[in-house]
Amino acid sequence: MRRRRRTTDLLPVGSLAVAAVLAAVVLPSALRPPPEQQSTSAAFSPDAPPEDAPDAIIQSLRQAASRTAGATGSDDVAPTTTIPIVEKPSRGQCFGDPPRQVESLYAAPCRAAFTGDNGGSTHKNVSGEEIRIGMWHGLVSIDEGPISDTPPPGESSAHRTLRVLQSYFNQHYELYGRRLQIVYLNPDAEDEPGHRATAIRADEEWGVFASIYLATPYCDEMARRTLITFCDNLATSFYGPRDPYVWSLMPDLGRTDRLGAEYVCKKLVGRPAAFAGDAAYQQIERRIGVMVEADPVVSGDHTSRDIVRELTEQCGFDPVITTIDFDVSSEAGTAALATAIAKLRQENVTTVYLSARGGAWVIALGLADSAGYFPEWFQPGQYAIDWNSFAQLFPPTQSAHLFGLGVHEIARRLDDTDCYRAYRSVDPTAAPDRQTCLLFFHDLMALANGLQEAGPDLNPTTFRDGLRSMGARLYPNEPWAMGGGFAANDWTYIDTAAEIWWDPNAVDPEQGRPGAWRWTANGRRYLPGEIPAGEPLVFKEGITAPP
Repeated sequence: MRRRRRTTDLLPVGSLAVAAVLAAVVLPSALRPPPEQQSTSAAFSPDAPPEDAPDAIIQSLRQAASRTAGATGSDDVAPTTTIPIVEKPSRGQCFGDPPRQVESLYAAPCRAAFTGDNGGSTHKNVSGEEIRIGMWHGLVSIDEGPISDTPPPGESSAHRTLRVLQSYFNQHYELYGRRLQIVYLNPDAEDEPGHRATAIRADEEWGVFASIYLATPYCDEMARRTLITFCDNLATSFYGPRDPYVWSLMPDLGRTDRLGAEYVCKKLVGRPAAFAGDAAYQQIERRIGVMVEADPVVSGDHTSRDIVRELTEQCGFDPVITTIDFDVSSEAGTAALATAIAKLRQENVTTVYLSARGGAWVIALGLADSAGYFPEWFQPGQYAIDWNSFAQLFPPTQSAHLFGLGVHEIARRLDDTDCYRAYRSVDPTAAPDRQTCLLFFHDLMALANGLQEAGPDLNPTTFRDGLRSMGARLYPNEPWAMGGGFAANDWTYIDTAAEIWWDPNAVDPEQGRPGAWRWTANGRRYLPGEIPAGEPLVFKEGITAPP
């Protein structure tokens, strides 16, 4: 084990000084918005009361950007629970119709037990006995190295959760005589050289075959090494040249650009900005501005041009007043963003289409608040802004005018999630760490699906074919669920989106905190081309939890 992470001081909330700190410190690693960090006791009870303030999330963000990326300061010690080592997955249980390998709707088809020779080393870093899976997120603090099958001294709740989930997938998935071994990774620095160095180490030192990792340079380097990675939101153009190595649970940015443009053209363009905070804006036809956090370390080459192209094509004309590409990974970038906000106000932009990570949203809305600028804010379902935890950090004077698209699951209590049920099936004495579940479980399942459906001859091509063989899965009867699938020229799972709006007075079902996304039409999901025209339902109706 190595690269133990340090903690840093708590970051205060609520001023422009904080915005500058967030830009310079937080954003290089805040690739997905974090859920609420729990105390030791809260980690074990889904009924635990929420913390008094969201400072823990800001602390996690800041710590995630330190040199020892990802430290959350959560070294809580969990009760010792020893999970038996499972050398061969168990068989005989299938779920649903058609039958699935495990209970989750997202699981691969149920497979019979494998007997025979698995072919041994079928690809680089694959042996006849083991498949190593590298993992990293800047908001989870674990020492680098393999996740043990028995609890180490002073085990954190994050390590315990991954240890139990590792056992769960080994017990329940058909891996053809091989055992899945998670290896947790820690980048030396959260810049391009640091992430590439981590990829080199994952390959050459740890023997990783596939990964879950959120930085573009790592994904690119692993593809160059013919190894698989599940990444975050990336530009559509990133995937094809790296087939069959780079994948994502989240939709590629091109898909959400199309969905976002369809919504704007069908529901917003040509109508008054009725949801703006400025009464004068509410009386005039919408004037749209597009802002994009264009950071190649995060998203590849995604810029405002991609969004304007989609808007122009779907609206039949260019409805955009102004475009702004920004990068707030430095103090200079934050200053430039402040100038950009002033420009939006000067040009009477009533509706801001913002494509950015959560940390950039915190900064942009804080700057707008300080400038007395109160437009509509539209978010297109990117970077997990549709999770409640991040929007709870936004200034309520701004988030009260926030709406857009949701692509993830509708928020649920921890004990009503797939991760909770999976964990408890192995270890009924405790509950999983909420943050670790939210950040990793569905990616782990998608990866395990590909490993199972690849068959014994495991390599990137059979992994790709296995994912594609599952086809599209849409859930009209379970609108809380993420619909999608992998196919030719589609390397990302989520394909659908729902209409959502932020209600600062609603109660978050995950944490019991004030503020939650409301999902209109009972959470109905739309594929591209299916969004209905007409007035939005936002700020009129919506659910905060599955019906």
